[in-house]
Amino acid sequence: MATPVAHKGATQAAKVEAMTALDLLMRPELVTAARDYFENVQQAPKSIQAAAAAGRQAGRLAEQRDDGSVQAGAAKVLLRPDEVQSYLEQLGIAYPPPMPPAPSTTKPQQ
Repeated sequence: MATPVAHKGATQAAKVEAMTALDLLMRPELVTAARDYFENVQQAPKSIQAAAAAGRQAGRLAEQRDDGSVQAGAAKVLLRPDEVQSYLEQLGIAYPPPMPPAPSTTKPQQ
């Protein structure tokens, strides 16, 4: 059995649905406007622009050049294991973050 709060919520939801159905039956222009919105806004053709420039594969952080170097933008995010111990250290993030001092467990002296 549902709780009183759940029952009240379900009753309110049923009332909203019933009133919406009545509005749609009594005002056919709402149905026309809803269909127009659905077909011309929600289902409108969408243009998708490629994230990568022409000639490159999407999803790659860097492309290695013939001389072995990496593009300038990707060099700062590629892990350099010979220089740092972790990727977070390379990005300058202290982990784990410093912990606050523990509260004192001694009783104050009187």
